[in-house]
Amino acid sequence: MPPQKILIVQLNRLGDFILATPMLRALKEDNPQHQIHILASRHNSALAHAHPLVDKVLIHSKKIIPTLELLVQLKSEQYDYWIDPKDHFSREGYFFARWAKAKFKIGFNGKGRDAVFNVALPATEENYHDQVAVRNLRALQVFGLQHADPRPRLFVEARCERKLQKFLEAQQIKKYFCVHLSASKEIRYWPQPNWIAFLREIGNDKRHFIITGDLRDAARAQEIVSHVPQARHYPAASVIDLFSVVQHADLVISPDTSVVHIAAAFDRPLLGLYSNEEWNLKKFYPLSTQHRIVMGVAPGTLVRDIPLDLMRAKYWEFVRECQTSV
Repeated sequence: MPPQKILIVQLNRLGDFILATPMLRALKEDNPQHQIHILASRHNSALAHAHPLVDKVLIHSKKIIPTLELLVQLKSEQYDYWIDPKDHFSREGYFFARWAKAKFKIGFNGKGRDAVFNVALPATEENYHDQVAVRNLRALQVFGLQHADPRPRLFVEARCERKLQKFLEAQQIKKYFCVHLSASKEIRYWPQPNWIAFLREIGNDKRHFIITGDLRDAARAQEIVSHVPQARHYPAASVIDLFSVVQHADLVISPDTSVVHIAAAFDRPLLGLYSNEEWNLKKFYPLSTQHRIVMGVAPGTLVRDIPLDLMRAKYWEFVRECQTSV
């Protein structure tokens, strides 16, 4: 397809943007001259700015004056394609799409609403069995790219690589597991005593654990370090710092689906802690080639309720399955 000016709406959080990056890769592979703009939120704008496949970032800050300025900008850009890949109604997305000028608007209209999008996307119910990255790619059907690779496309930065290598050398670490503690909600945190007992059991002299997490969880990380001899806390300043840690890990262990998707981008083996909710698992299923999901047996079981014995069993089962790399 000839070069097109394309805006992709991403007004949610980091994980949502990460799962939209397969769209960026597919479009740039279709034609490197496509101009790709992202309408980002304040939560994911830094990641959008840093992504080399993004040509321009527009930010919705939800403040009155910046929003008015954004509307003027959207009106003047004259996009060929406006793409909002969500499969459910979004008041903000619908409002911006109605305001903007674009030859083709791709998105979900919503029941009983004016058809703002002239290329309509299917609803959540029709996509129920598909992971979000697969759902997103359906928005590229007009480009013939709906069956592109759904794995996220992320890039490490040289400064982050240097920072990590300096840390590893200072700590004399050659092989490690990345253990990410943080999650978006408290009910998705695995209890500290479980982490300590689990890591003490699986640790050995040839392997370390790099403990990562949000800055607010630094005390949790330090508590684990104080009880697990092989553990070291790596205070990643941003999610981009985390890319480097994940890329070089022999195994990634996390209850945070953003980190699950980062692991998929670099195809690292993954042990993911999930709540036992079918819709959540289908929507945010791991895309790493080698992965194992850990969740309680009973429907509705939360991450915090995953038994330590089950975590142990799933880990050793996974190690036997991919022992050449973990």
